[in-house]
Amino acid sequence: IVPVPSNKKNSRNLPARVSRALGMRTALRHRPELLRKTRSLKSIKWTPREERDSVLSNAYVATRPLMSERGILVIDDVCDTGSTLRAVNEAFRRVDLAGSLQFLVLTHLSNPGMDWRPVR
Repeated sequence: IVPVPSNKKNSRNLPARVSRALGMRTALRHRPELLRKTRSLKSIKWTPREERDSVLSNAYVATRPLMSERGILVIDDVCDTGSTLRAVNEAFRRVDLAGSLQFLVLTHLSNPGMDWRPVR
């Protein structure tokens, strides 16, 4: 289980908290060291959709685990345009692990009437 690194340094770092909790409650291993940011990232919340992929290009680097992993579950807390998930997928592709990935996005919608669409 690999959390997407967060800019948040406080206790609200949901991806890391969920990854750690799942690792403690299942046979899956919490492996935050397999994915890291290459640079400090500003929030892309207000970045136009068409610019997000370029902003996140090469923003993450993945490390190939020493032991063979059957699969990697990536945890994130927000998925709007899918740009972060594409950037993470690209990082794991560079170490030949993209085919092993499964993504899980957990989020809290503050506006229950908000229109949401799955990423394709």
